[in-house]
This record gives sequence, structure tokens and C-alpha cells, in this order.
Amino acid sequence: MEAEGGEYKTYTFDKNEDPADESSMDESIIAAAQKLKEGERSDVIEVENDGYYVVYMLDELDEEATETKKEQLADEKKTEAYNEVIDGWEEDVKWDINEDEWAKVKFIELFELKEAEAEAEAEAGDGETE
Repeated sequence: MEAEGGEYKTYTFDKNEDPADESSMDESIIAAAQKLKEGERSDVIEVENDGYYVVYMLDELDEEATETKKEQLADEKKTEAYNEVIDGWEEDVKWDINEDEWAKVKFIELFELKEAEAEAEAEAGDGETE
């Protein structure tokens, strides 16, 4: 296909993929692919401002992508469970600051966190303070 000036790309999607997701392939391409059986090819699909596509269904089941998705979902469940436990602990914590002891704290080295790093940490949940 390279000789004709085209490109060959592989793309894996699942039946629940949201075509509105920016990381997703164009909705018309996904719709055409969903109609194909293994070994079938679509008609030419014109995508506005993106060119022309022909979809070929290599495999209806991508076992490697399926396994990766399963691992991703398991990791998400673990993270959610962890966050629920931590959130519960945070709700139960009462902070008492001993002002006399805090006054004894001396900082030897001061630093400033760059704004972009601070925002990234805050989005990740690391930059939260009480």
C-alpha cells in the first residue's frame, strides 16, 4: 500500500468504544468495522479533513488487546477500592497541631514547586493539603 501513497495502520477497538472519545478512530470507520466479519473489507470511507479509508477486519478478537483491557480494568478496580479506603480514613482523621512544637520546626532548605508540577500533582491527588 505504501507504493500507492497510502498507509497501513492497525487499530483495535471494543464494541463499547465511544466514537466521541478523541483518542478513538472516526465514528464512520468504527461503524464500518463493526459490520465486517473476519477477512472482509469495507468500501472506501471518506472522513472529512482526514482522507479516505478502507477497513479490513484482520481478526474479530484481538486476544492481546483483550488481555490488556482486562488488566487495565482490574487495575482500575484496585485503585478505586484503595481510594475508597483512603478516603474513609481521611474522613475519620482529626488533625491537632501543637503550636508550641510546630514553632520549634526550622527549615534548613526552602524550595518552590514549579506551577506546572504543582498542578500535575494536584490533579493526581498528591498535592492535597489539610
